Amino acid sequence: MPTNRSRRARSWRPTIDPFRRVALLLGPEHVLLAGAGYHPVGCGMLHTLTDDQHAEARAAMRTDWVAHGEALTLWWVEARPEAAGDPWVYVPPGGPGTRPWGWWQFSAPAARRQGESEAAVLTRLGVLPADERARMRWKR
Repeated sequence: MPTNRSRRARSWRPTIDPFRRVALLLGPEHVLLAGAGYHPVGCGMLHTLTDDQHAEARAAMRTDWVAHGEALTLWWVEARPEAAGDPWVYVPPGGPGTRPWGWWQFSAPAARRQGESEAAVLTRLGVLPADERARMRWKR
């Protein structure tokens, strides 16, 4: 029997675990709960991982960064604070002229030089858009 219902396309966005989000924004050492983020269950800290576990955690971080890195970087640069929530997963955004930990690890075209500010590196690498540069507060 015919129906007058129509199909709607669903916008599906994969979500990321809050502890993994913190690790990608600030670095895995900021997640101190065993079994949370990229820490395997039964492991204390990331520095106690075996080489195989470390490689597996790094591969998982890279995979998550590929899937969520663009959105995380946009949120980080826009500097829109989150609503008060669970203090274990709260991250203050960095703001214009900065990038999250995951960007420096997985997307940066070159490493930072010692003593060089994030904004200077981003300008040198040519990855600081003009609109973001305009929102920065340069201190001279």
